[in-house]
Amino acid sequence: LDMMNRLLFHDISNYNTGIGSYLDVAARPEASPELREKAIGVAMKQLELSNELINRIRKLIYIREKGSEKMLTVDLVSTIASLAEEMRAVRTDKKLEITTKCAESQCLVRGNELIHDLFQNLLSNSVKYDPHETVRIEIEIVAVTEDGKRFWDITVADRGVGVPDEKKEQIFERFTPRLAGGKGIGLGLSIVRTIVDKYGGRIWVEDRVEGDPSQGALFHVLLPSV
Repeated sequence: LDMMNRLLFHDISNYNTGIGSYLDVAARPEASPELREKAIGVAMKQLELSNELINRIRKLIYIREKGSEKMLTVDLVSTIASLAEEMRAVRTDKKLEITTKCAESQCLVRGNELIHDLFQNLLSNSVKYDPHETVRIEIEIVAVTEDGKRFWDITVADRGVGVPDEKKEQIFERFTPRLAGGKGIGLGLSIVRTIVDKYGGRIWVEDRVEGDPSQGALFHVLLPSV
């Protein structure tokens, strides 16, 4: 209910107000063709953001209700490699250099189709907050043991704006972007953590260079091994 109140009475209301204002400008008889085109373009962008927010909320609710259904054995190596190729193909605005390092040819976990959403959100977040024309992301998968149980520790290291210490826990909460006033609607990492929780794992973030958040972030995803 708290999430829906925030969605309906704050976020979508703000988007609708903006859309209405820009369409009002475009409809004025004295508006020049250039101003009309610009106003309609901004209104369309606001509409896209509103629809993105609704889709993210729908995904979050779906994960909470059905995130542990239809679980299969999934190979992390091939899944992440396929996703990296997919992102290189669609992100024409930036050059992506995504490297994956793993000592084993297969790293198996229990998962479903949501594992694609998990790593897509993580990688998209790294791209979004990297101001460089060439985005470098390093992924590494290593085996670890905790309390006698075997896990895969998947790390995603980027060279973006990093995550300040005071936000390292907050960014996994709903509606919290990586930086104050940052890009996006702050739901991607909330979706990631919800999926990881459903898989029986953990997620946290560190500095890529210890003690210096400005050098980029290092996300850890810990998933049970099978």
